[in-house]
Amino acid sequence: MIKSVAALLGAPDDETKPGRQLSGAFRAMFIVGPTAVYRNLLLISYLAANAYLFYRAFEAYGAAGANLYVQIARGAGACLNLNGALILVPMMRTLLTAVRRSFLGRLVPVDRSLDIHRLLGHAIFLFSLVHAAAHVLNYRALAVPLERSLLGTDVGLSGLIALGALLLMWFFALGFLRRSGWFEAFYFSHLLYVAFFGVLLYHAPDFWKWAAAPLSLFAVEIVLRRAHKRSSSVVTRSKVLPHGVTHLRLRRPRGFTFQPGDYLFLKLPKGSRFEWHPFTISSGAEQDEIGVHIRSLGNWTSAVHRRFAGLRGRAQQLPALINGPYGTPSGRIFRSRHAILIGAGIGITPFASILESLVHRREHGGEISLRKVYFFWLNRGRKSFQWFAELLTRIEDLQLQRFLQLNIYMTDVKLDASSGLMKIGMDLLGGEAQHDLTTGLRTVTNFGRPDWPTIFADISRRHAYRSVNVFFCGPGSLGATIRGAARRYGFRDRNEVF
Repeated sequence: MIKSVAALLGAPDDETKPGRQLSGAFRAMFIVGPTAVYRNLLLISYLAANAYLFYRAFEAYGAAGANLYVQIARGAGACLNLNGALILVPMMRTLLTAVRRSFLGRLVPVDRSLDIHRLLGHAIFLFSLVHAAAHVLNYRALAVPLERSLLGTDVGLSGLIALGALLLMWFFALGFLRRSGWFEAFYFSHLLYVAFFGVLLYHAPDFWKWAAAPLSLFAVEIVLRRAHKRSSSVVTRSKVLPHGVTHLRLRRPRGFTFQPGDYLFLKLPKGSRFEWHPFTISSGAEQDEIGVHIRSLGNWTSAVHRRFAGLRGRAQQLPALINGPYGTPSGRIFRSRHAILIGAGIGITPFASILESLVHRREHGGEISLRKVYFFWLNRGRKSFQWFAELLTRIEDLQLQRFLQLNIYMTDVKLDASSGLMKIGMDLLGGEAQHDLTTGLRTVTNFGRPDWPTIFADISRRHAYRSVNVFFCGPGSLGATIRGAARRYGFRDRNEVF
């Protein structure tokens, strides 16, 4: 694989000194180890709590003379109490943003909130199936007809309603559906959570003891979102970009402050009266307007692209509502000294905001704690690089190579003899024209996928004895690869997947 520009052409960093290098395994022991152990302890504690609750209910009902089916149903029900109470916590965006920006952000796994929510959702679905199946088997063993037990009793009917709502929420939240044009189905089906919790409180008399605190906090969260997080705005400018991307500039409401890497929820009432969609803010925190880049992946985003493509530069001033901002793992970059930013496709958006702020601070003498930034942008096609070509050109004009190193990859090119000769020819022609023929930038475009172990090994040698944070935004499969390579060399990883 072709290595990064850093690995091939970069001079050794000034901070690297002989005799101060640590092996990747040794550094991982001290840097990655405690974090991994902490996460594993949380997972083990969660599994142990479920096992204990299941066993306690199973034994209690067995001692009371219940049959095996009832024991299993009650054990699964006890686990549902725990998981049903916890599942709302990772969705408290306002609370988690405050936690992320406080000292608790180092202790609470806020960066994994969506993963935790998905885990709890799968657990609730599994325990619900076990709970319902065990009760059905028990009903079949009774003299009363099965349909009367299920439909003729309040407990049976409420349980079926709760299970039906859960099935719809779980099914339309599956990743392959959510990412293939079914986002609206996911969005509207998830509104059934109100009915699900309402019916569950009626169905399970003890559930309120578990859910009282989370439901109360979630109610406060909703009030805060509506009272303090929702602002009116208008679309002031738009630009239609290749591959179905729409760049919108919105008027920044008074008092709307955000950190680079934050995201918001956007509603365009003329497009939909009810739908809110999350987008990472791609503009710098110092700018007067708010920028978002919207990729056409579903009905709503495609409709937005068609609407603004039809305007053809005419004055917009379309009304918009903004809810946010909310923090992301990328917001930690300004607490870092050495950082690796990796954006795959439209996953560059949080880093565009970060780079905008870095450029502004360098141009206006702002304070920057970062000593070295390695930026990687991976795209399949050549036209995708037009999304942020202006920003990258500004960065190159500032000549920040010693501080900010750009690495561009076009991944949909197979590395063989033909592509190798083509690459050599393009480099020669680009050298004469003083810009890369693929992107128009001065930074040379690499063909193929990055060799992350080699790249990270090189960066590890440059910054021995110093912590390096890896920030990634892109698909989960690539995120897992980068996470593994980062931990191998003792880097802290902050992944944001979509």
